[in-house]
Amino acid sequence: MGRGTDSGTPVPTVAIAGGAAVLAAAVSLWHPLAAAAGAVALTGGALLGRHLRRARGRRPSNRLDRPFTGRLTRFPQQYREHVANAVRYVDLKGLRTVGFATPELDDVYVDVSISHQVPHQADPGVVAEAGLSTGTRHSLAQFLDLPAPSTLAVIGRPGSGKTTLLRHTTRVITAADRRRRPVPVLLYLRDHVDRIVGDHATMLPDLVRATLGALAAAEPVGWFGRQLNAGHCVVLLDGLDEISGRERRQRVSDWVERQTAHYPGNDFVITSRPGGFNEAPVAGATVLETRQFTRAQVDRFVRGWYLAVEKLSTGKSDAEVRRRAQEGSDDLLAKLTEAPGLVDFTANPLMLTMIANVHRFRSALPGSRAALYREICEVMLWRRMEAKRLAVELPGDKMEEMLRALAFRMMSDGVREVGRDVVLDLFAPQLRRLPTTLTAQDVLADVSSNGLLVEREEGRFAFAHLTFQEYLAATYIREEREGDLLTDTVDDVWWEETTLLYTATASADAIVAACLRHGSVNALSLAFKCLEQQASLAPELREQLTEMLDARYLDHSTPAQRRVIATILANRHLAEWAYPQRGTRVATTPVPASLYRLFEHDVAGGHPAGAEPVAPGSRRWCEGVPGNRAREFCRWLNALLDVDNAFRLPTGDELAGADGLADVAAWVSAAGPAPAVWTAAGSTHVVTEDDLVDALADDLDAPSLYLLCLLSARADTEALDALVGSRHRQEARVLVVSLLRSLRVAAGFRDPDAPWQRRDRLALAIGVAEGMARGDSAQWPGAVRALRDALSAVYAAAYPAAERVHGLLLTPAPGERMDSTMDSETYLGTAFTLALSDLPPGPGALGAFLAGLRRDSAFDEWSGWRAPPELAHDYAEVLVERLAGRVLDPSDRWSHQATAYLRDLLPALRADHQALTAEEASRARLCCLALSTVARRAHAREEAHQLVHLAGALTLVEYRTNGLLRADETILLAVDWPSP
Repeated sequence: MGRGTDSGTPVPTVAIAGGAAVLAAAVSLWHPLAAAAGAVALTGGALLGRHLRRARGRRPSNRLDRPFTGRLTRFPQQYREHVANAVRYVDLKGLRTVGFATPELDDVYVDVSISHQVPHQADPGVVAEAGLSTGTRHSLAQFLDLPAPSTLAVIGRPGSGKTTLLRHTTRVITAADRRRRPVPVLLYLRDHVDRIVGDHATMLPDLVRATLGALAAAEPVGWFGRQLNAGHCVVLLDGLDEISGRERRQRVSDWVERQTAHYPGNDFVITSRPGGFNEAPVAGATVLETRQFTRAQVDRFVRGWYLAVEKLSTGKSDAEVRRRAQEGSDDLLAKLTEAPGLVDFTANPLMLTMIANVHRFRSALPGSRAALYREICEVMLWRRMEAKRLAVELPGDKMEEMLRALAFRMMSDGVREVGRDVVLDLFAPQLRRLPTTLTAQDVLADVSSNGLLVEREEGRFAFAHLTFQEYLAATYIREEREGDLLTDTVDDVWWEETTLLYTATASADAIVAACLRHGSVNALSLAFKCLEQQASLAPELREQLTEMLDARYLDHSTPAQRRVIATILANRHLAEWAYPQRGTRVATTPVPASLYRLFEHDVAGGHPAGAEPVAPGSRRWCEGVPGNRAREFCRWLNALLDVDNAFRLPTGDELAGADGLADVAAWVSAAGPAPAVWTAAGSTHVVTEDDLVDALADDLDAPSLYLLCLLSARADTEALDALVGSRHRQEARVLVVSLLRSLRVAAGFRDPDAPWQRRDRLALAIGVAEGMARGDSAQWPGAVRALRDALSAVYAAAYPAAERVHGLLLTPAPGERMDSTMDSETYLGTAFTLALSDLPPGPGALGAFLAGLRRDSAFDEWSGWRAPPELAHDYAEVLVERLAGRVLDPSDRWSHQATAYLRDLLPALRADHQALTAEEASRARLCCLALSTVARRAHAREEAHQLVHLAGALTLVEYRTNGLLRADETILLAVDWPSP
């Protein structure tokens, strides 16, 4: 019979005739469909072979139903049971005491979920400052067991549930019936770092066997190697950050990369705190970040935890147990709602578990993180013993002193665990100073039984969680007055939490000064965290940190530095109004300009529209915020603070009656595609009929209308020339009357000082036209030539002064011959031609022309624009396409040119950079009124009305651009805290 090796060489299985039923039963250990076969007495190697082929046909070949090495084996089932039992219970030994049963993981597990993350943007703190990632929440299971293998890096804050996530994933895999990769491999990297670093030849199967204890002897030779080579495994590697020293961490990361390359068909998941992964990233890994608990998840965990503990403590599950669990969980959730100093911690799974345990034992909650750690340590070391009236041979505070020294030694050495000898050598000298007969071994046994110090493996001890080690080390530094030691470690993420816990109860001056000198992202983050936790700090240092918010600093800072500052500013703002976390809360002051500026830097690399540079420490509002930016800001803030769409724009009803908002114009959520603006006095985005009339009056001046009259006359002259000598005499006389009317209107503009008027030549043209109207048509050829010459001279003089209409008309430049096949309506457009057709000569012509435009369009059906300017772009874009595709006659050259002009303005209407010059707005308004006339005559009444509406929107954008309307819209926030 063949023997396998870790190289994955196939091992033939010898079919034993008559033993098929036994073998089928063995197969069923890893494949439920084979279980039924165990009840049937199959005989003969051929029948057995068919059974195995059918089983393999239901899933990929080379599965775990082929583990045999020449003999029947129960190892796959034994391994499954081994790993499932190893992770059966909640791994929080630090919160366990004698007499209290530990809940099973399956009973209390709440999926923290994960989302995609850029490693350097992950918050490395234990909890986000406001207790609050970007992206959609996912389960880790969604990334595993796919057709293509995955390599994932799950990063997260201390205590965010990374280890528990891997332990739960292990249980899910062992309980599953059908998986592509049914073999879980869970390794705690801290247990294997010496072997990985010390022996380059170490491979995954070597480390797995080292975790099996006595079960290792039962492994068929090469079984793990074959499973890995076949791609049957999900390899879960916990705690890259728990390896001290960047070089050692990088070597472990390199080892992980070698394993993923050597065994490419398997899923790999590695966990780490953000700082540890940033220093030793795993190439090719998809980075995911653990999400903090939502309020609903907090509620579910607390209630599940209380019920599980009550059941285990009483051994019952009756109504009274459920009532007591309900009572306890209700009390804790109510107290968390009332304690904003602690409510933030509940989003962190470890912290929430600590709080739940402390509350259950003492029915009270501490008020800070340091106080919480102190409380937990006291509970674990002696308070429970006292409550049970058990004798305590060594006072709890003395025991804690010994653990402080051990924690400081471990932090200084950069290790998560130490050997028994190290612990005993530290404890023994301290015990000799105390009046006790206890030995160092006695104390070690005591603290181990309390769960604060845990024996991870034979002779190797570690604190139940790194946060205990960090807290006790911080307390040691404070008590021994060794705070200066922390000034040398401000850029070392290994020491950050210890430093914060130290400054929670001691002066932070020396540490913050060192952070400012260093200037790195890690150091600045530490400095601002000291500031935010209200550490004792000299005024000049506090001022220096505030000055870092100066726009001049922000413009030259890195994205990571700005993110640190943005988080600080956001939490300052939220602290003013967002708490306690109960129901809906609405901000009483707008978003500070400094915070909004950081948002603009982050999303656009620029500065907020309409806002001046932010003065140092300024808390001035952001103003001139576009509506789309207001919504983007909310999404950015939720990503920054790691919340799921919690912060939003308020509704108008939520602001109604609010105090202190008399001068505020705030964006509010609306049903349409853009937000609306709320003010205490009503809408600010209004363009009335009178406003539009006034704007139109400024759009067309005397030279422009003068040129329109001349252009109409020239077009009539060219058309008349084509009819001279033909039989169309009546049509020719109509043209003469039309051009004469245009010339007389032009003559009504009497300004002797206007250089654009050639009154002598205009008078000559009028005389010629009048002669044509009275005389014999036989004289017309010569008259038309004289008329053309005179009009050309007048037109050339007026053209430069009529710039406002150059872009509106199919106007030839002076000296260019006009097309005799094109009439005046082709050159001027339908609306302008109609408005010119009944103008009275004299000074009232300009007003009459504009009145004609309004009359022929849908202006009289319009009641004003009352919407944010951000809507103008989308409104214009849709309308332009409808005009070109459904309304305009393809032969209408002027209307298509006007529509093209509106289309060319679309970039200037985009919400991010809205700006219209007076010239652009004038031409656009005239185009809208003229096209409205065209649409109305084409029976497109809806489009006719929308074109006037667009003219109003363009007027609003123009007024905002030139300052006639102040751009003072700001952002007020609202938040909906889930009900407990």
